[in-house]
Amino acid sequence: ARALLDGVEALGGSAAGQADRIAPLPGPVTVAQLRAALAREEQRTDGRRVLIAQYRCVPAGTLVYGLRSDWDEPRLAAVPLRYSEITEQARMWFQVPGGVRMMMEDYDGDVGDWHRLAPLVSPLAEWADPGDLVHLLPHGVLHGLPLHTLPVDGIPLLLRNPVCYAPSAAVLHGLWHRTRRAADARQGRAVVFGDPRGNLPHAAHEARAVAELLGLRVELEEEVTLARVRAALRGDGLVHLAAHGVLSVGNGFERGMELADGRLHASALLGEQTSACGTVVLSGCETGVNEQRPGDEPVGLTRALLLGGSSCVVVSQWQVADDAAAELLMAFHRELRAGAGAPLALHRAALDSAGGTNPQQHFYHWGPFTAVGDWT
Repeated sequence: ARALLDGVEALGGSAAGQADRIAPLPGPVTVAQLRAALAREEQRTDGRRVLIAQYRCVPAGTLVYGLRSDWDEPRLAAVPLRYSEITEQARMWFQVPGGVRMMMEDYDGDVGDWHRLAPLVSPLAEWADPGDLVHLLPHGVLHGLPLHTLPVDGIPLLLRNPVCYAPSAAVLHGLWHRTRRAADARQGRAVVFGDPRGNLPHAAHEARAVAELLGLRVELEEEVTLARVRAALRGDGLVHLAAHGVLSVGNGFERGMELADGRLHASALLGEQTSACGTVVLSGCETGVNEQRPGDEPVGLTRALLLGGSSCVVVSQWQVADDAAAELLMAFHRELRAGAGAPLALHRAALDSAGGTNPQQHFYHWGPFTAVGDWT
C-alpha cells in the first residue's frame, strides 16, 4: 500500500495530454497541501467533515484513496472489480443515448446489475458519516459513471451525502484557492435562459418557474443567442440555461447546447473568461457527458467552463425526464437561494424527489444532475 501511495504522491492530477488550446492547470499537489486545504474548507462547512475520494483504475481492480484533514496520510482501499466489469456497465447503460431510461423501462426499475459496482463506494461507509461533504475524483471510465447513485450501507450516496465531483485533486485544490469562490460570485447578477429554438415547451416552463423563484425576467427563444449567453457567462454570477443538449460522437470540444442562432460548442468557450460566474446550470440532455482523452482528461462543456474560470457547473449525465428535471432543479434553486452550496442543494433536492433515503423511484428520476467544481 505504501508503494502505491508513493506512486500517486498525494492523489495528484496530471494535466498531460491536454489539447493545445486548453490553459495550463495547476500542478500536482502534496498530501500536506491537501490536508491543510481540507482543514480550511471545514471551517466553512458548518460542522460538516470534508472527504476527498480519488480513484485509480488498473486492469485487475480499482484503488480508492481517501483523505481527510484529521488523517496523517491517505487511506487506501482495493476494490475487487476488474476494469472490464466496470467498462461493461459503462457501455451497456451510460455510453449509449437513452441507456439509463432503458435500464429503468426494460428492467422494470431493477438496478441490480448497476449495484454490482457498489464496492466502488463502499469504503465511504467508514470514511464519511452521513451528511459529510464528499468529493469524488474519478479516473478513466469512472468519469462517465454516476457513482453518486451507488449505495453506501444500503443508501444511495447522493441521498446519504452531499457529493461534488472534480476532474483531479490539482483542479480541486486550485478551485479552493481562488480569491472569489462560487458562493461569493452568486451574490452578483443572475440570468435564466430557456427554450432557445421555441420547440421545447418543458424547457420554457422550467425557465419561467426558476426565473419567477429568483425574481427575474426570463429570457426565451430568440433572446437566447450565442452572444447573449456568452456575455452572461462572462459577467453574471449565476446562469441557468434550459435547452437541448448536443452530444457529438467522439470530439468533446464539439459537444454543446442549441441556442436561437446556432450551437454553443465547448470549443467556443475555451477562450472565454467566465471567472465572474460562480455557478452555471446546464439543464438539457447529457450536458455533462465528456470525451475521455489521454492523460485522464475529460473534455466537454464542464471542463471548458471550469478552465474559463467558472467555479461550479451543474450538468446532467443522461437524457432527463422533463417533469422530473424541472421539479428537481426548482428544489435545487430553492436550496441555493437559501444559502446552500450546489452539492448540498442537489443532495436536498434529490432527497425531496426520491422521497427520502429509501427511494421508491429509479435513480433516473432523482440522480441525473451532478455538481462539478467548488462546493460553496
